[in-house]
Amino acid sequence: MSAQEQRATMQPLIRSANECIAKAVSSHPQFNATVEPGQVNNLIVDSIPNCIEPVRALIERHDQIYGDGTGGRFFMGPYLDALPSVVQALMRGPAR
Repeated sequence: MSAQEQRATMQPLIRSANECIAKAVSSHPQFNATVEPGQVNNLIVDSIPNCIEPVRALIERHDQIYGDGTGGRFFMGPYLDALPSVVQALMRGPAR
């Protein structure tokens, strides 16, 4: 599988996990329009258990494509590093 095919395979799984987490954050009882970025991080952590299925699918497929153990490292590293910005962008909706 080429690098482009690998990315194309992972993209829907990443999007699914992102959307699930953004939805869980936006429906969290502590979420409101004035929530600070640091608070969003806490809401993300609280929301991940609600999205365990898409998160597991992402990690497992990453392991299949890139090798055992890479999914967890990807999730705990680059994925979580980018997640607050991604969640905030998804909650704002598409650019107008």
